[in-house]
Amino acid sequence: MYRPSLPRAEPDSTFEAATSTGPAGGQSGAKEHPSLALEHAVGPIRSGGGCVLDLGPAAGANVAFFAGLGCKLFIADLNSSLFGAITLADRAVALDQALTRDIPAEETFDLILLWDLLDYLDDAEIRILGARLRPVCRRSTLVYSLISYRKEIPDRPIRFEIRNVKAIHYAPESQLMRPAPLHKEPDLAKLMPGFEVDSTYLLRHGKQEYLFKARQVE
Repeated sequence: MYRPSLPRAEPDSTFEAATSTGPAGGQSGAKEHPSLALEHAVGPIRSGGGCVLDLGPAAGANVAFFAGLGCKLFIADLNSSLFGAITLADRAVALDQALTRDIPAEETFDLILLWDLLDYLDDAEIRILGARLRPVCRRSTLVYSLISYRKEIPDRPIRFEIRNVKAIHYAPESQLMRPAPLHKEPDLAKLMPGFEVDSTYLLRHGKQEYLFKARQVE
């Protein structure tokens, strides 16, 4: 868990800025891309006091960004838990264990960052993820996800760093490619029945941003 106190992050207007560091740094092809959803996602917590769950790797830029908004940030790095030496056969169990171990049961969150995780989970794993996340959601919780609409994606999840509310830096962890699952909204609704789509934003670089919200029981 991170609770740093750093200056508020200010937006700028720089997009698509190539920042390749080459294979040695694991960031060849890294770029900054625009975001249309992030500003909406953080809107409710910009006044401070929000609670955020990041399911990607710890990144100093993200820690600083949410500290600047006066938020508590919890990090549960599923990338490291699921996409290392673990076999596909064991991954569903590892996912369930990681979510149980790394997400504090006593907390509820205003914003949950899935990043591109859904593109790397099978149907059973997405069901586990949705079921584990629903109890830590509030009525107003938003869940941010990036889903590819291109046929191929990097072999491993991308590392994302927030530059400001309108720009995110993408740093691929692998130069190998794999087929994309090409998730559709009706399929996600079946796999994550505790959530519904709040809004979507189609981006030019092959990604679609989704904001999910917790489905309320009538």
